[in-house]
Amino acid sequence: MSMRFVVLASGGGTNLQAVLDSCAAGVLDAAVVAVVSNRPESGALVRARSAGVTVRCVERIGTETRADYGTRLAGAVTAYAPDVVILAGWMLV
Repeated sequence: MSMRFVVLASGGGTNLQAVLDSCAAGVLDAAVVAVVSNRPESGALVRARSAGVTVRCVERIGTETRADYGTRLAGAVTAYAPDVVILAGWMLV
């Protein structure tokens, strides 16, 4: 059974690309079902779109607390029912 990966990435997406390539080559019995970024112009979202993967940007809103942002981010991630969440260059920890 193939595992469902959701990848969180903020940067250029080179780590994401390695995951995508490993899935495509059958090295990993998995599929990247979504890529989530906190930066709408991140290279990771560009790479994900090019690979046909669903993308979502979840930016922190104004005076939103880290706890509230975390709750909103968790909701966005769990909506894709992942088996594994990968932090691949996620810059907001």
